[in-house]
Amino acid sequence: TLPLETTVYPGHGPETTIRQEKNYNPFL
Repeated sequence: TLPLETTVYPGHGPETTIRQEKNYNPFL
């Protein structure tokens, strides 16, 4: 798995982190 502070660049919006996606993305 990736560290929670890893920056990701999704195709659907601005850059984010694994932590933010795990906390706020209902699709994960």
